Amino acid sequence: METKVTLYISTHNKTGKKYFGKTTRFFTDKELNENYNGSGTLWKKHLEKYGNDVTVEIYMICSTNNLDEDYVEPIALKFSEDNNIVDDYTIWLNQRPENGLDGGSNGISGLSLEEYHGKEKSKEIKLKQSLYAKNRSEEHQQKLNELLKGRKLSETHRQNIGFGTKGLLKDKTHEEIYGKERSQILKKNLSNFRKDKTYEEIMGEEKAMETKKKKSETMKKLAENSNYINSIKNGMKTRSAQEKMRKKVTCPHCKKEGKMGPMSRWHFNNCKMKDKDEN
Repeated sequence: METKVTLYISTHNKTGKKYFGKTTRFFTDKELNENYNGSGTLWKKHLEKYGNDVTVEIYMICSTNNLDEDYVEPIALKFSEDNNIVDDYTIWLNQRPENGLDGGSNGISGLSLEEYHGKEKSKEIKLKQSLYAKNRSEEHQQKLNELLKGRKLSETHRQNIGFGTKGLLKDKTHEEIYGKERSQILKKNLSNFRKDKTYEEIMGEEKAMETKKKKSETMKKLAENSNYINSIKNGMKTRSAQEKMRKKVTCPHCKKEGKMGPMSRWHFNNCKMKDKDEN
């Protein structure tokens, strides 16, 4: 399947930012300026923030047939490299090199990547895109973070994220989500991270205060619930609980022996001889 593709440069008239892209729908400057501002995640966010005051110009009209002299891929990649469109955030808002072949969800001429390139080729393209995203330079990633900082998500976007997360995690165990080995590592890391740390050290002052307040309110509601109080009292009346409370223990500080109930209240960590014993 052969078609023509237009490589274009969009320039925002207010900010001077640029975007290098491709389209298979428009082939004149007039068509582009009347119908098309350009695509790309960062570019679209830029337009949302600063408006669609854009001038679009054709860089070159190329072929998608790799046997033609004007085959688009090497031409687009050379422009991407020569103009450093990925890493030069002072000018360009491209997140990856443009090759003139890959597209968004519509692929080329309204087709998906699988429909246009076939399964094997589309897998290769997606792998390259994934590897490129993972191997961004630290400077590139920092600039991305700064650019996206403070962005506001629409309510629809938030709901979609929520639905996606619920769909992924719903009725699934930690092991089912991450795998048994990975799950054990994550749980151990979390346990080690929290060990011997206060809420403030784990969450920060503000979040810790909110968490403590919520716990306090929950316990107050439980204390007001007569059924909860009665269940605690009934639990203390069980034989195992009674046996535990009647069991005789010895305080390590004053060596006094007694039943667990009163000893736990007046001895061990609360023993008057504790400080002298430690000295």
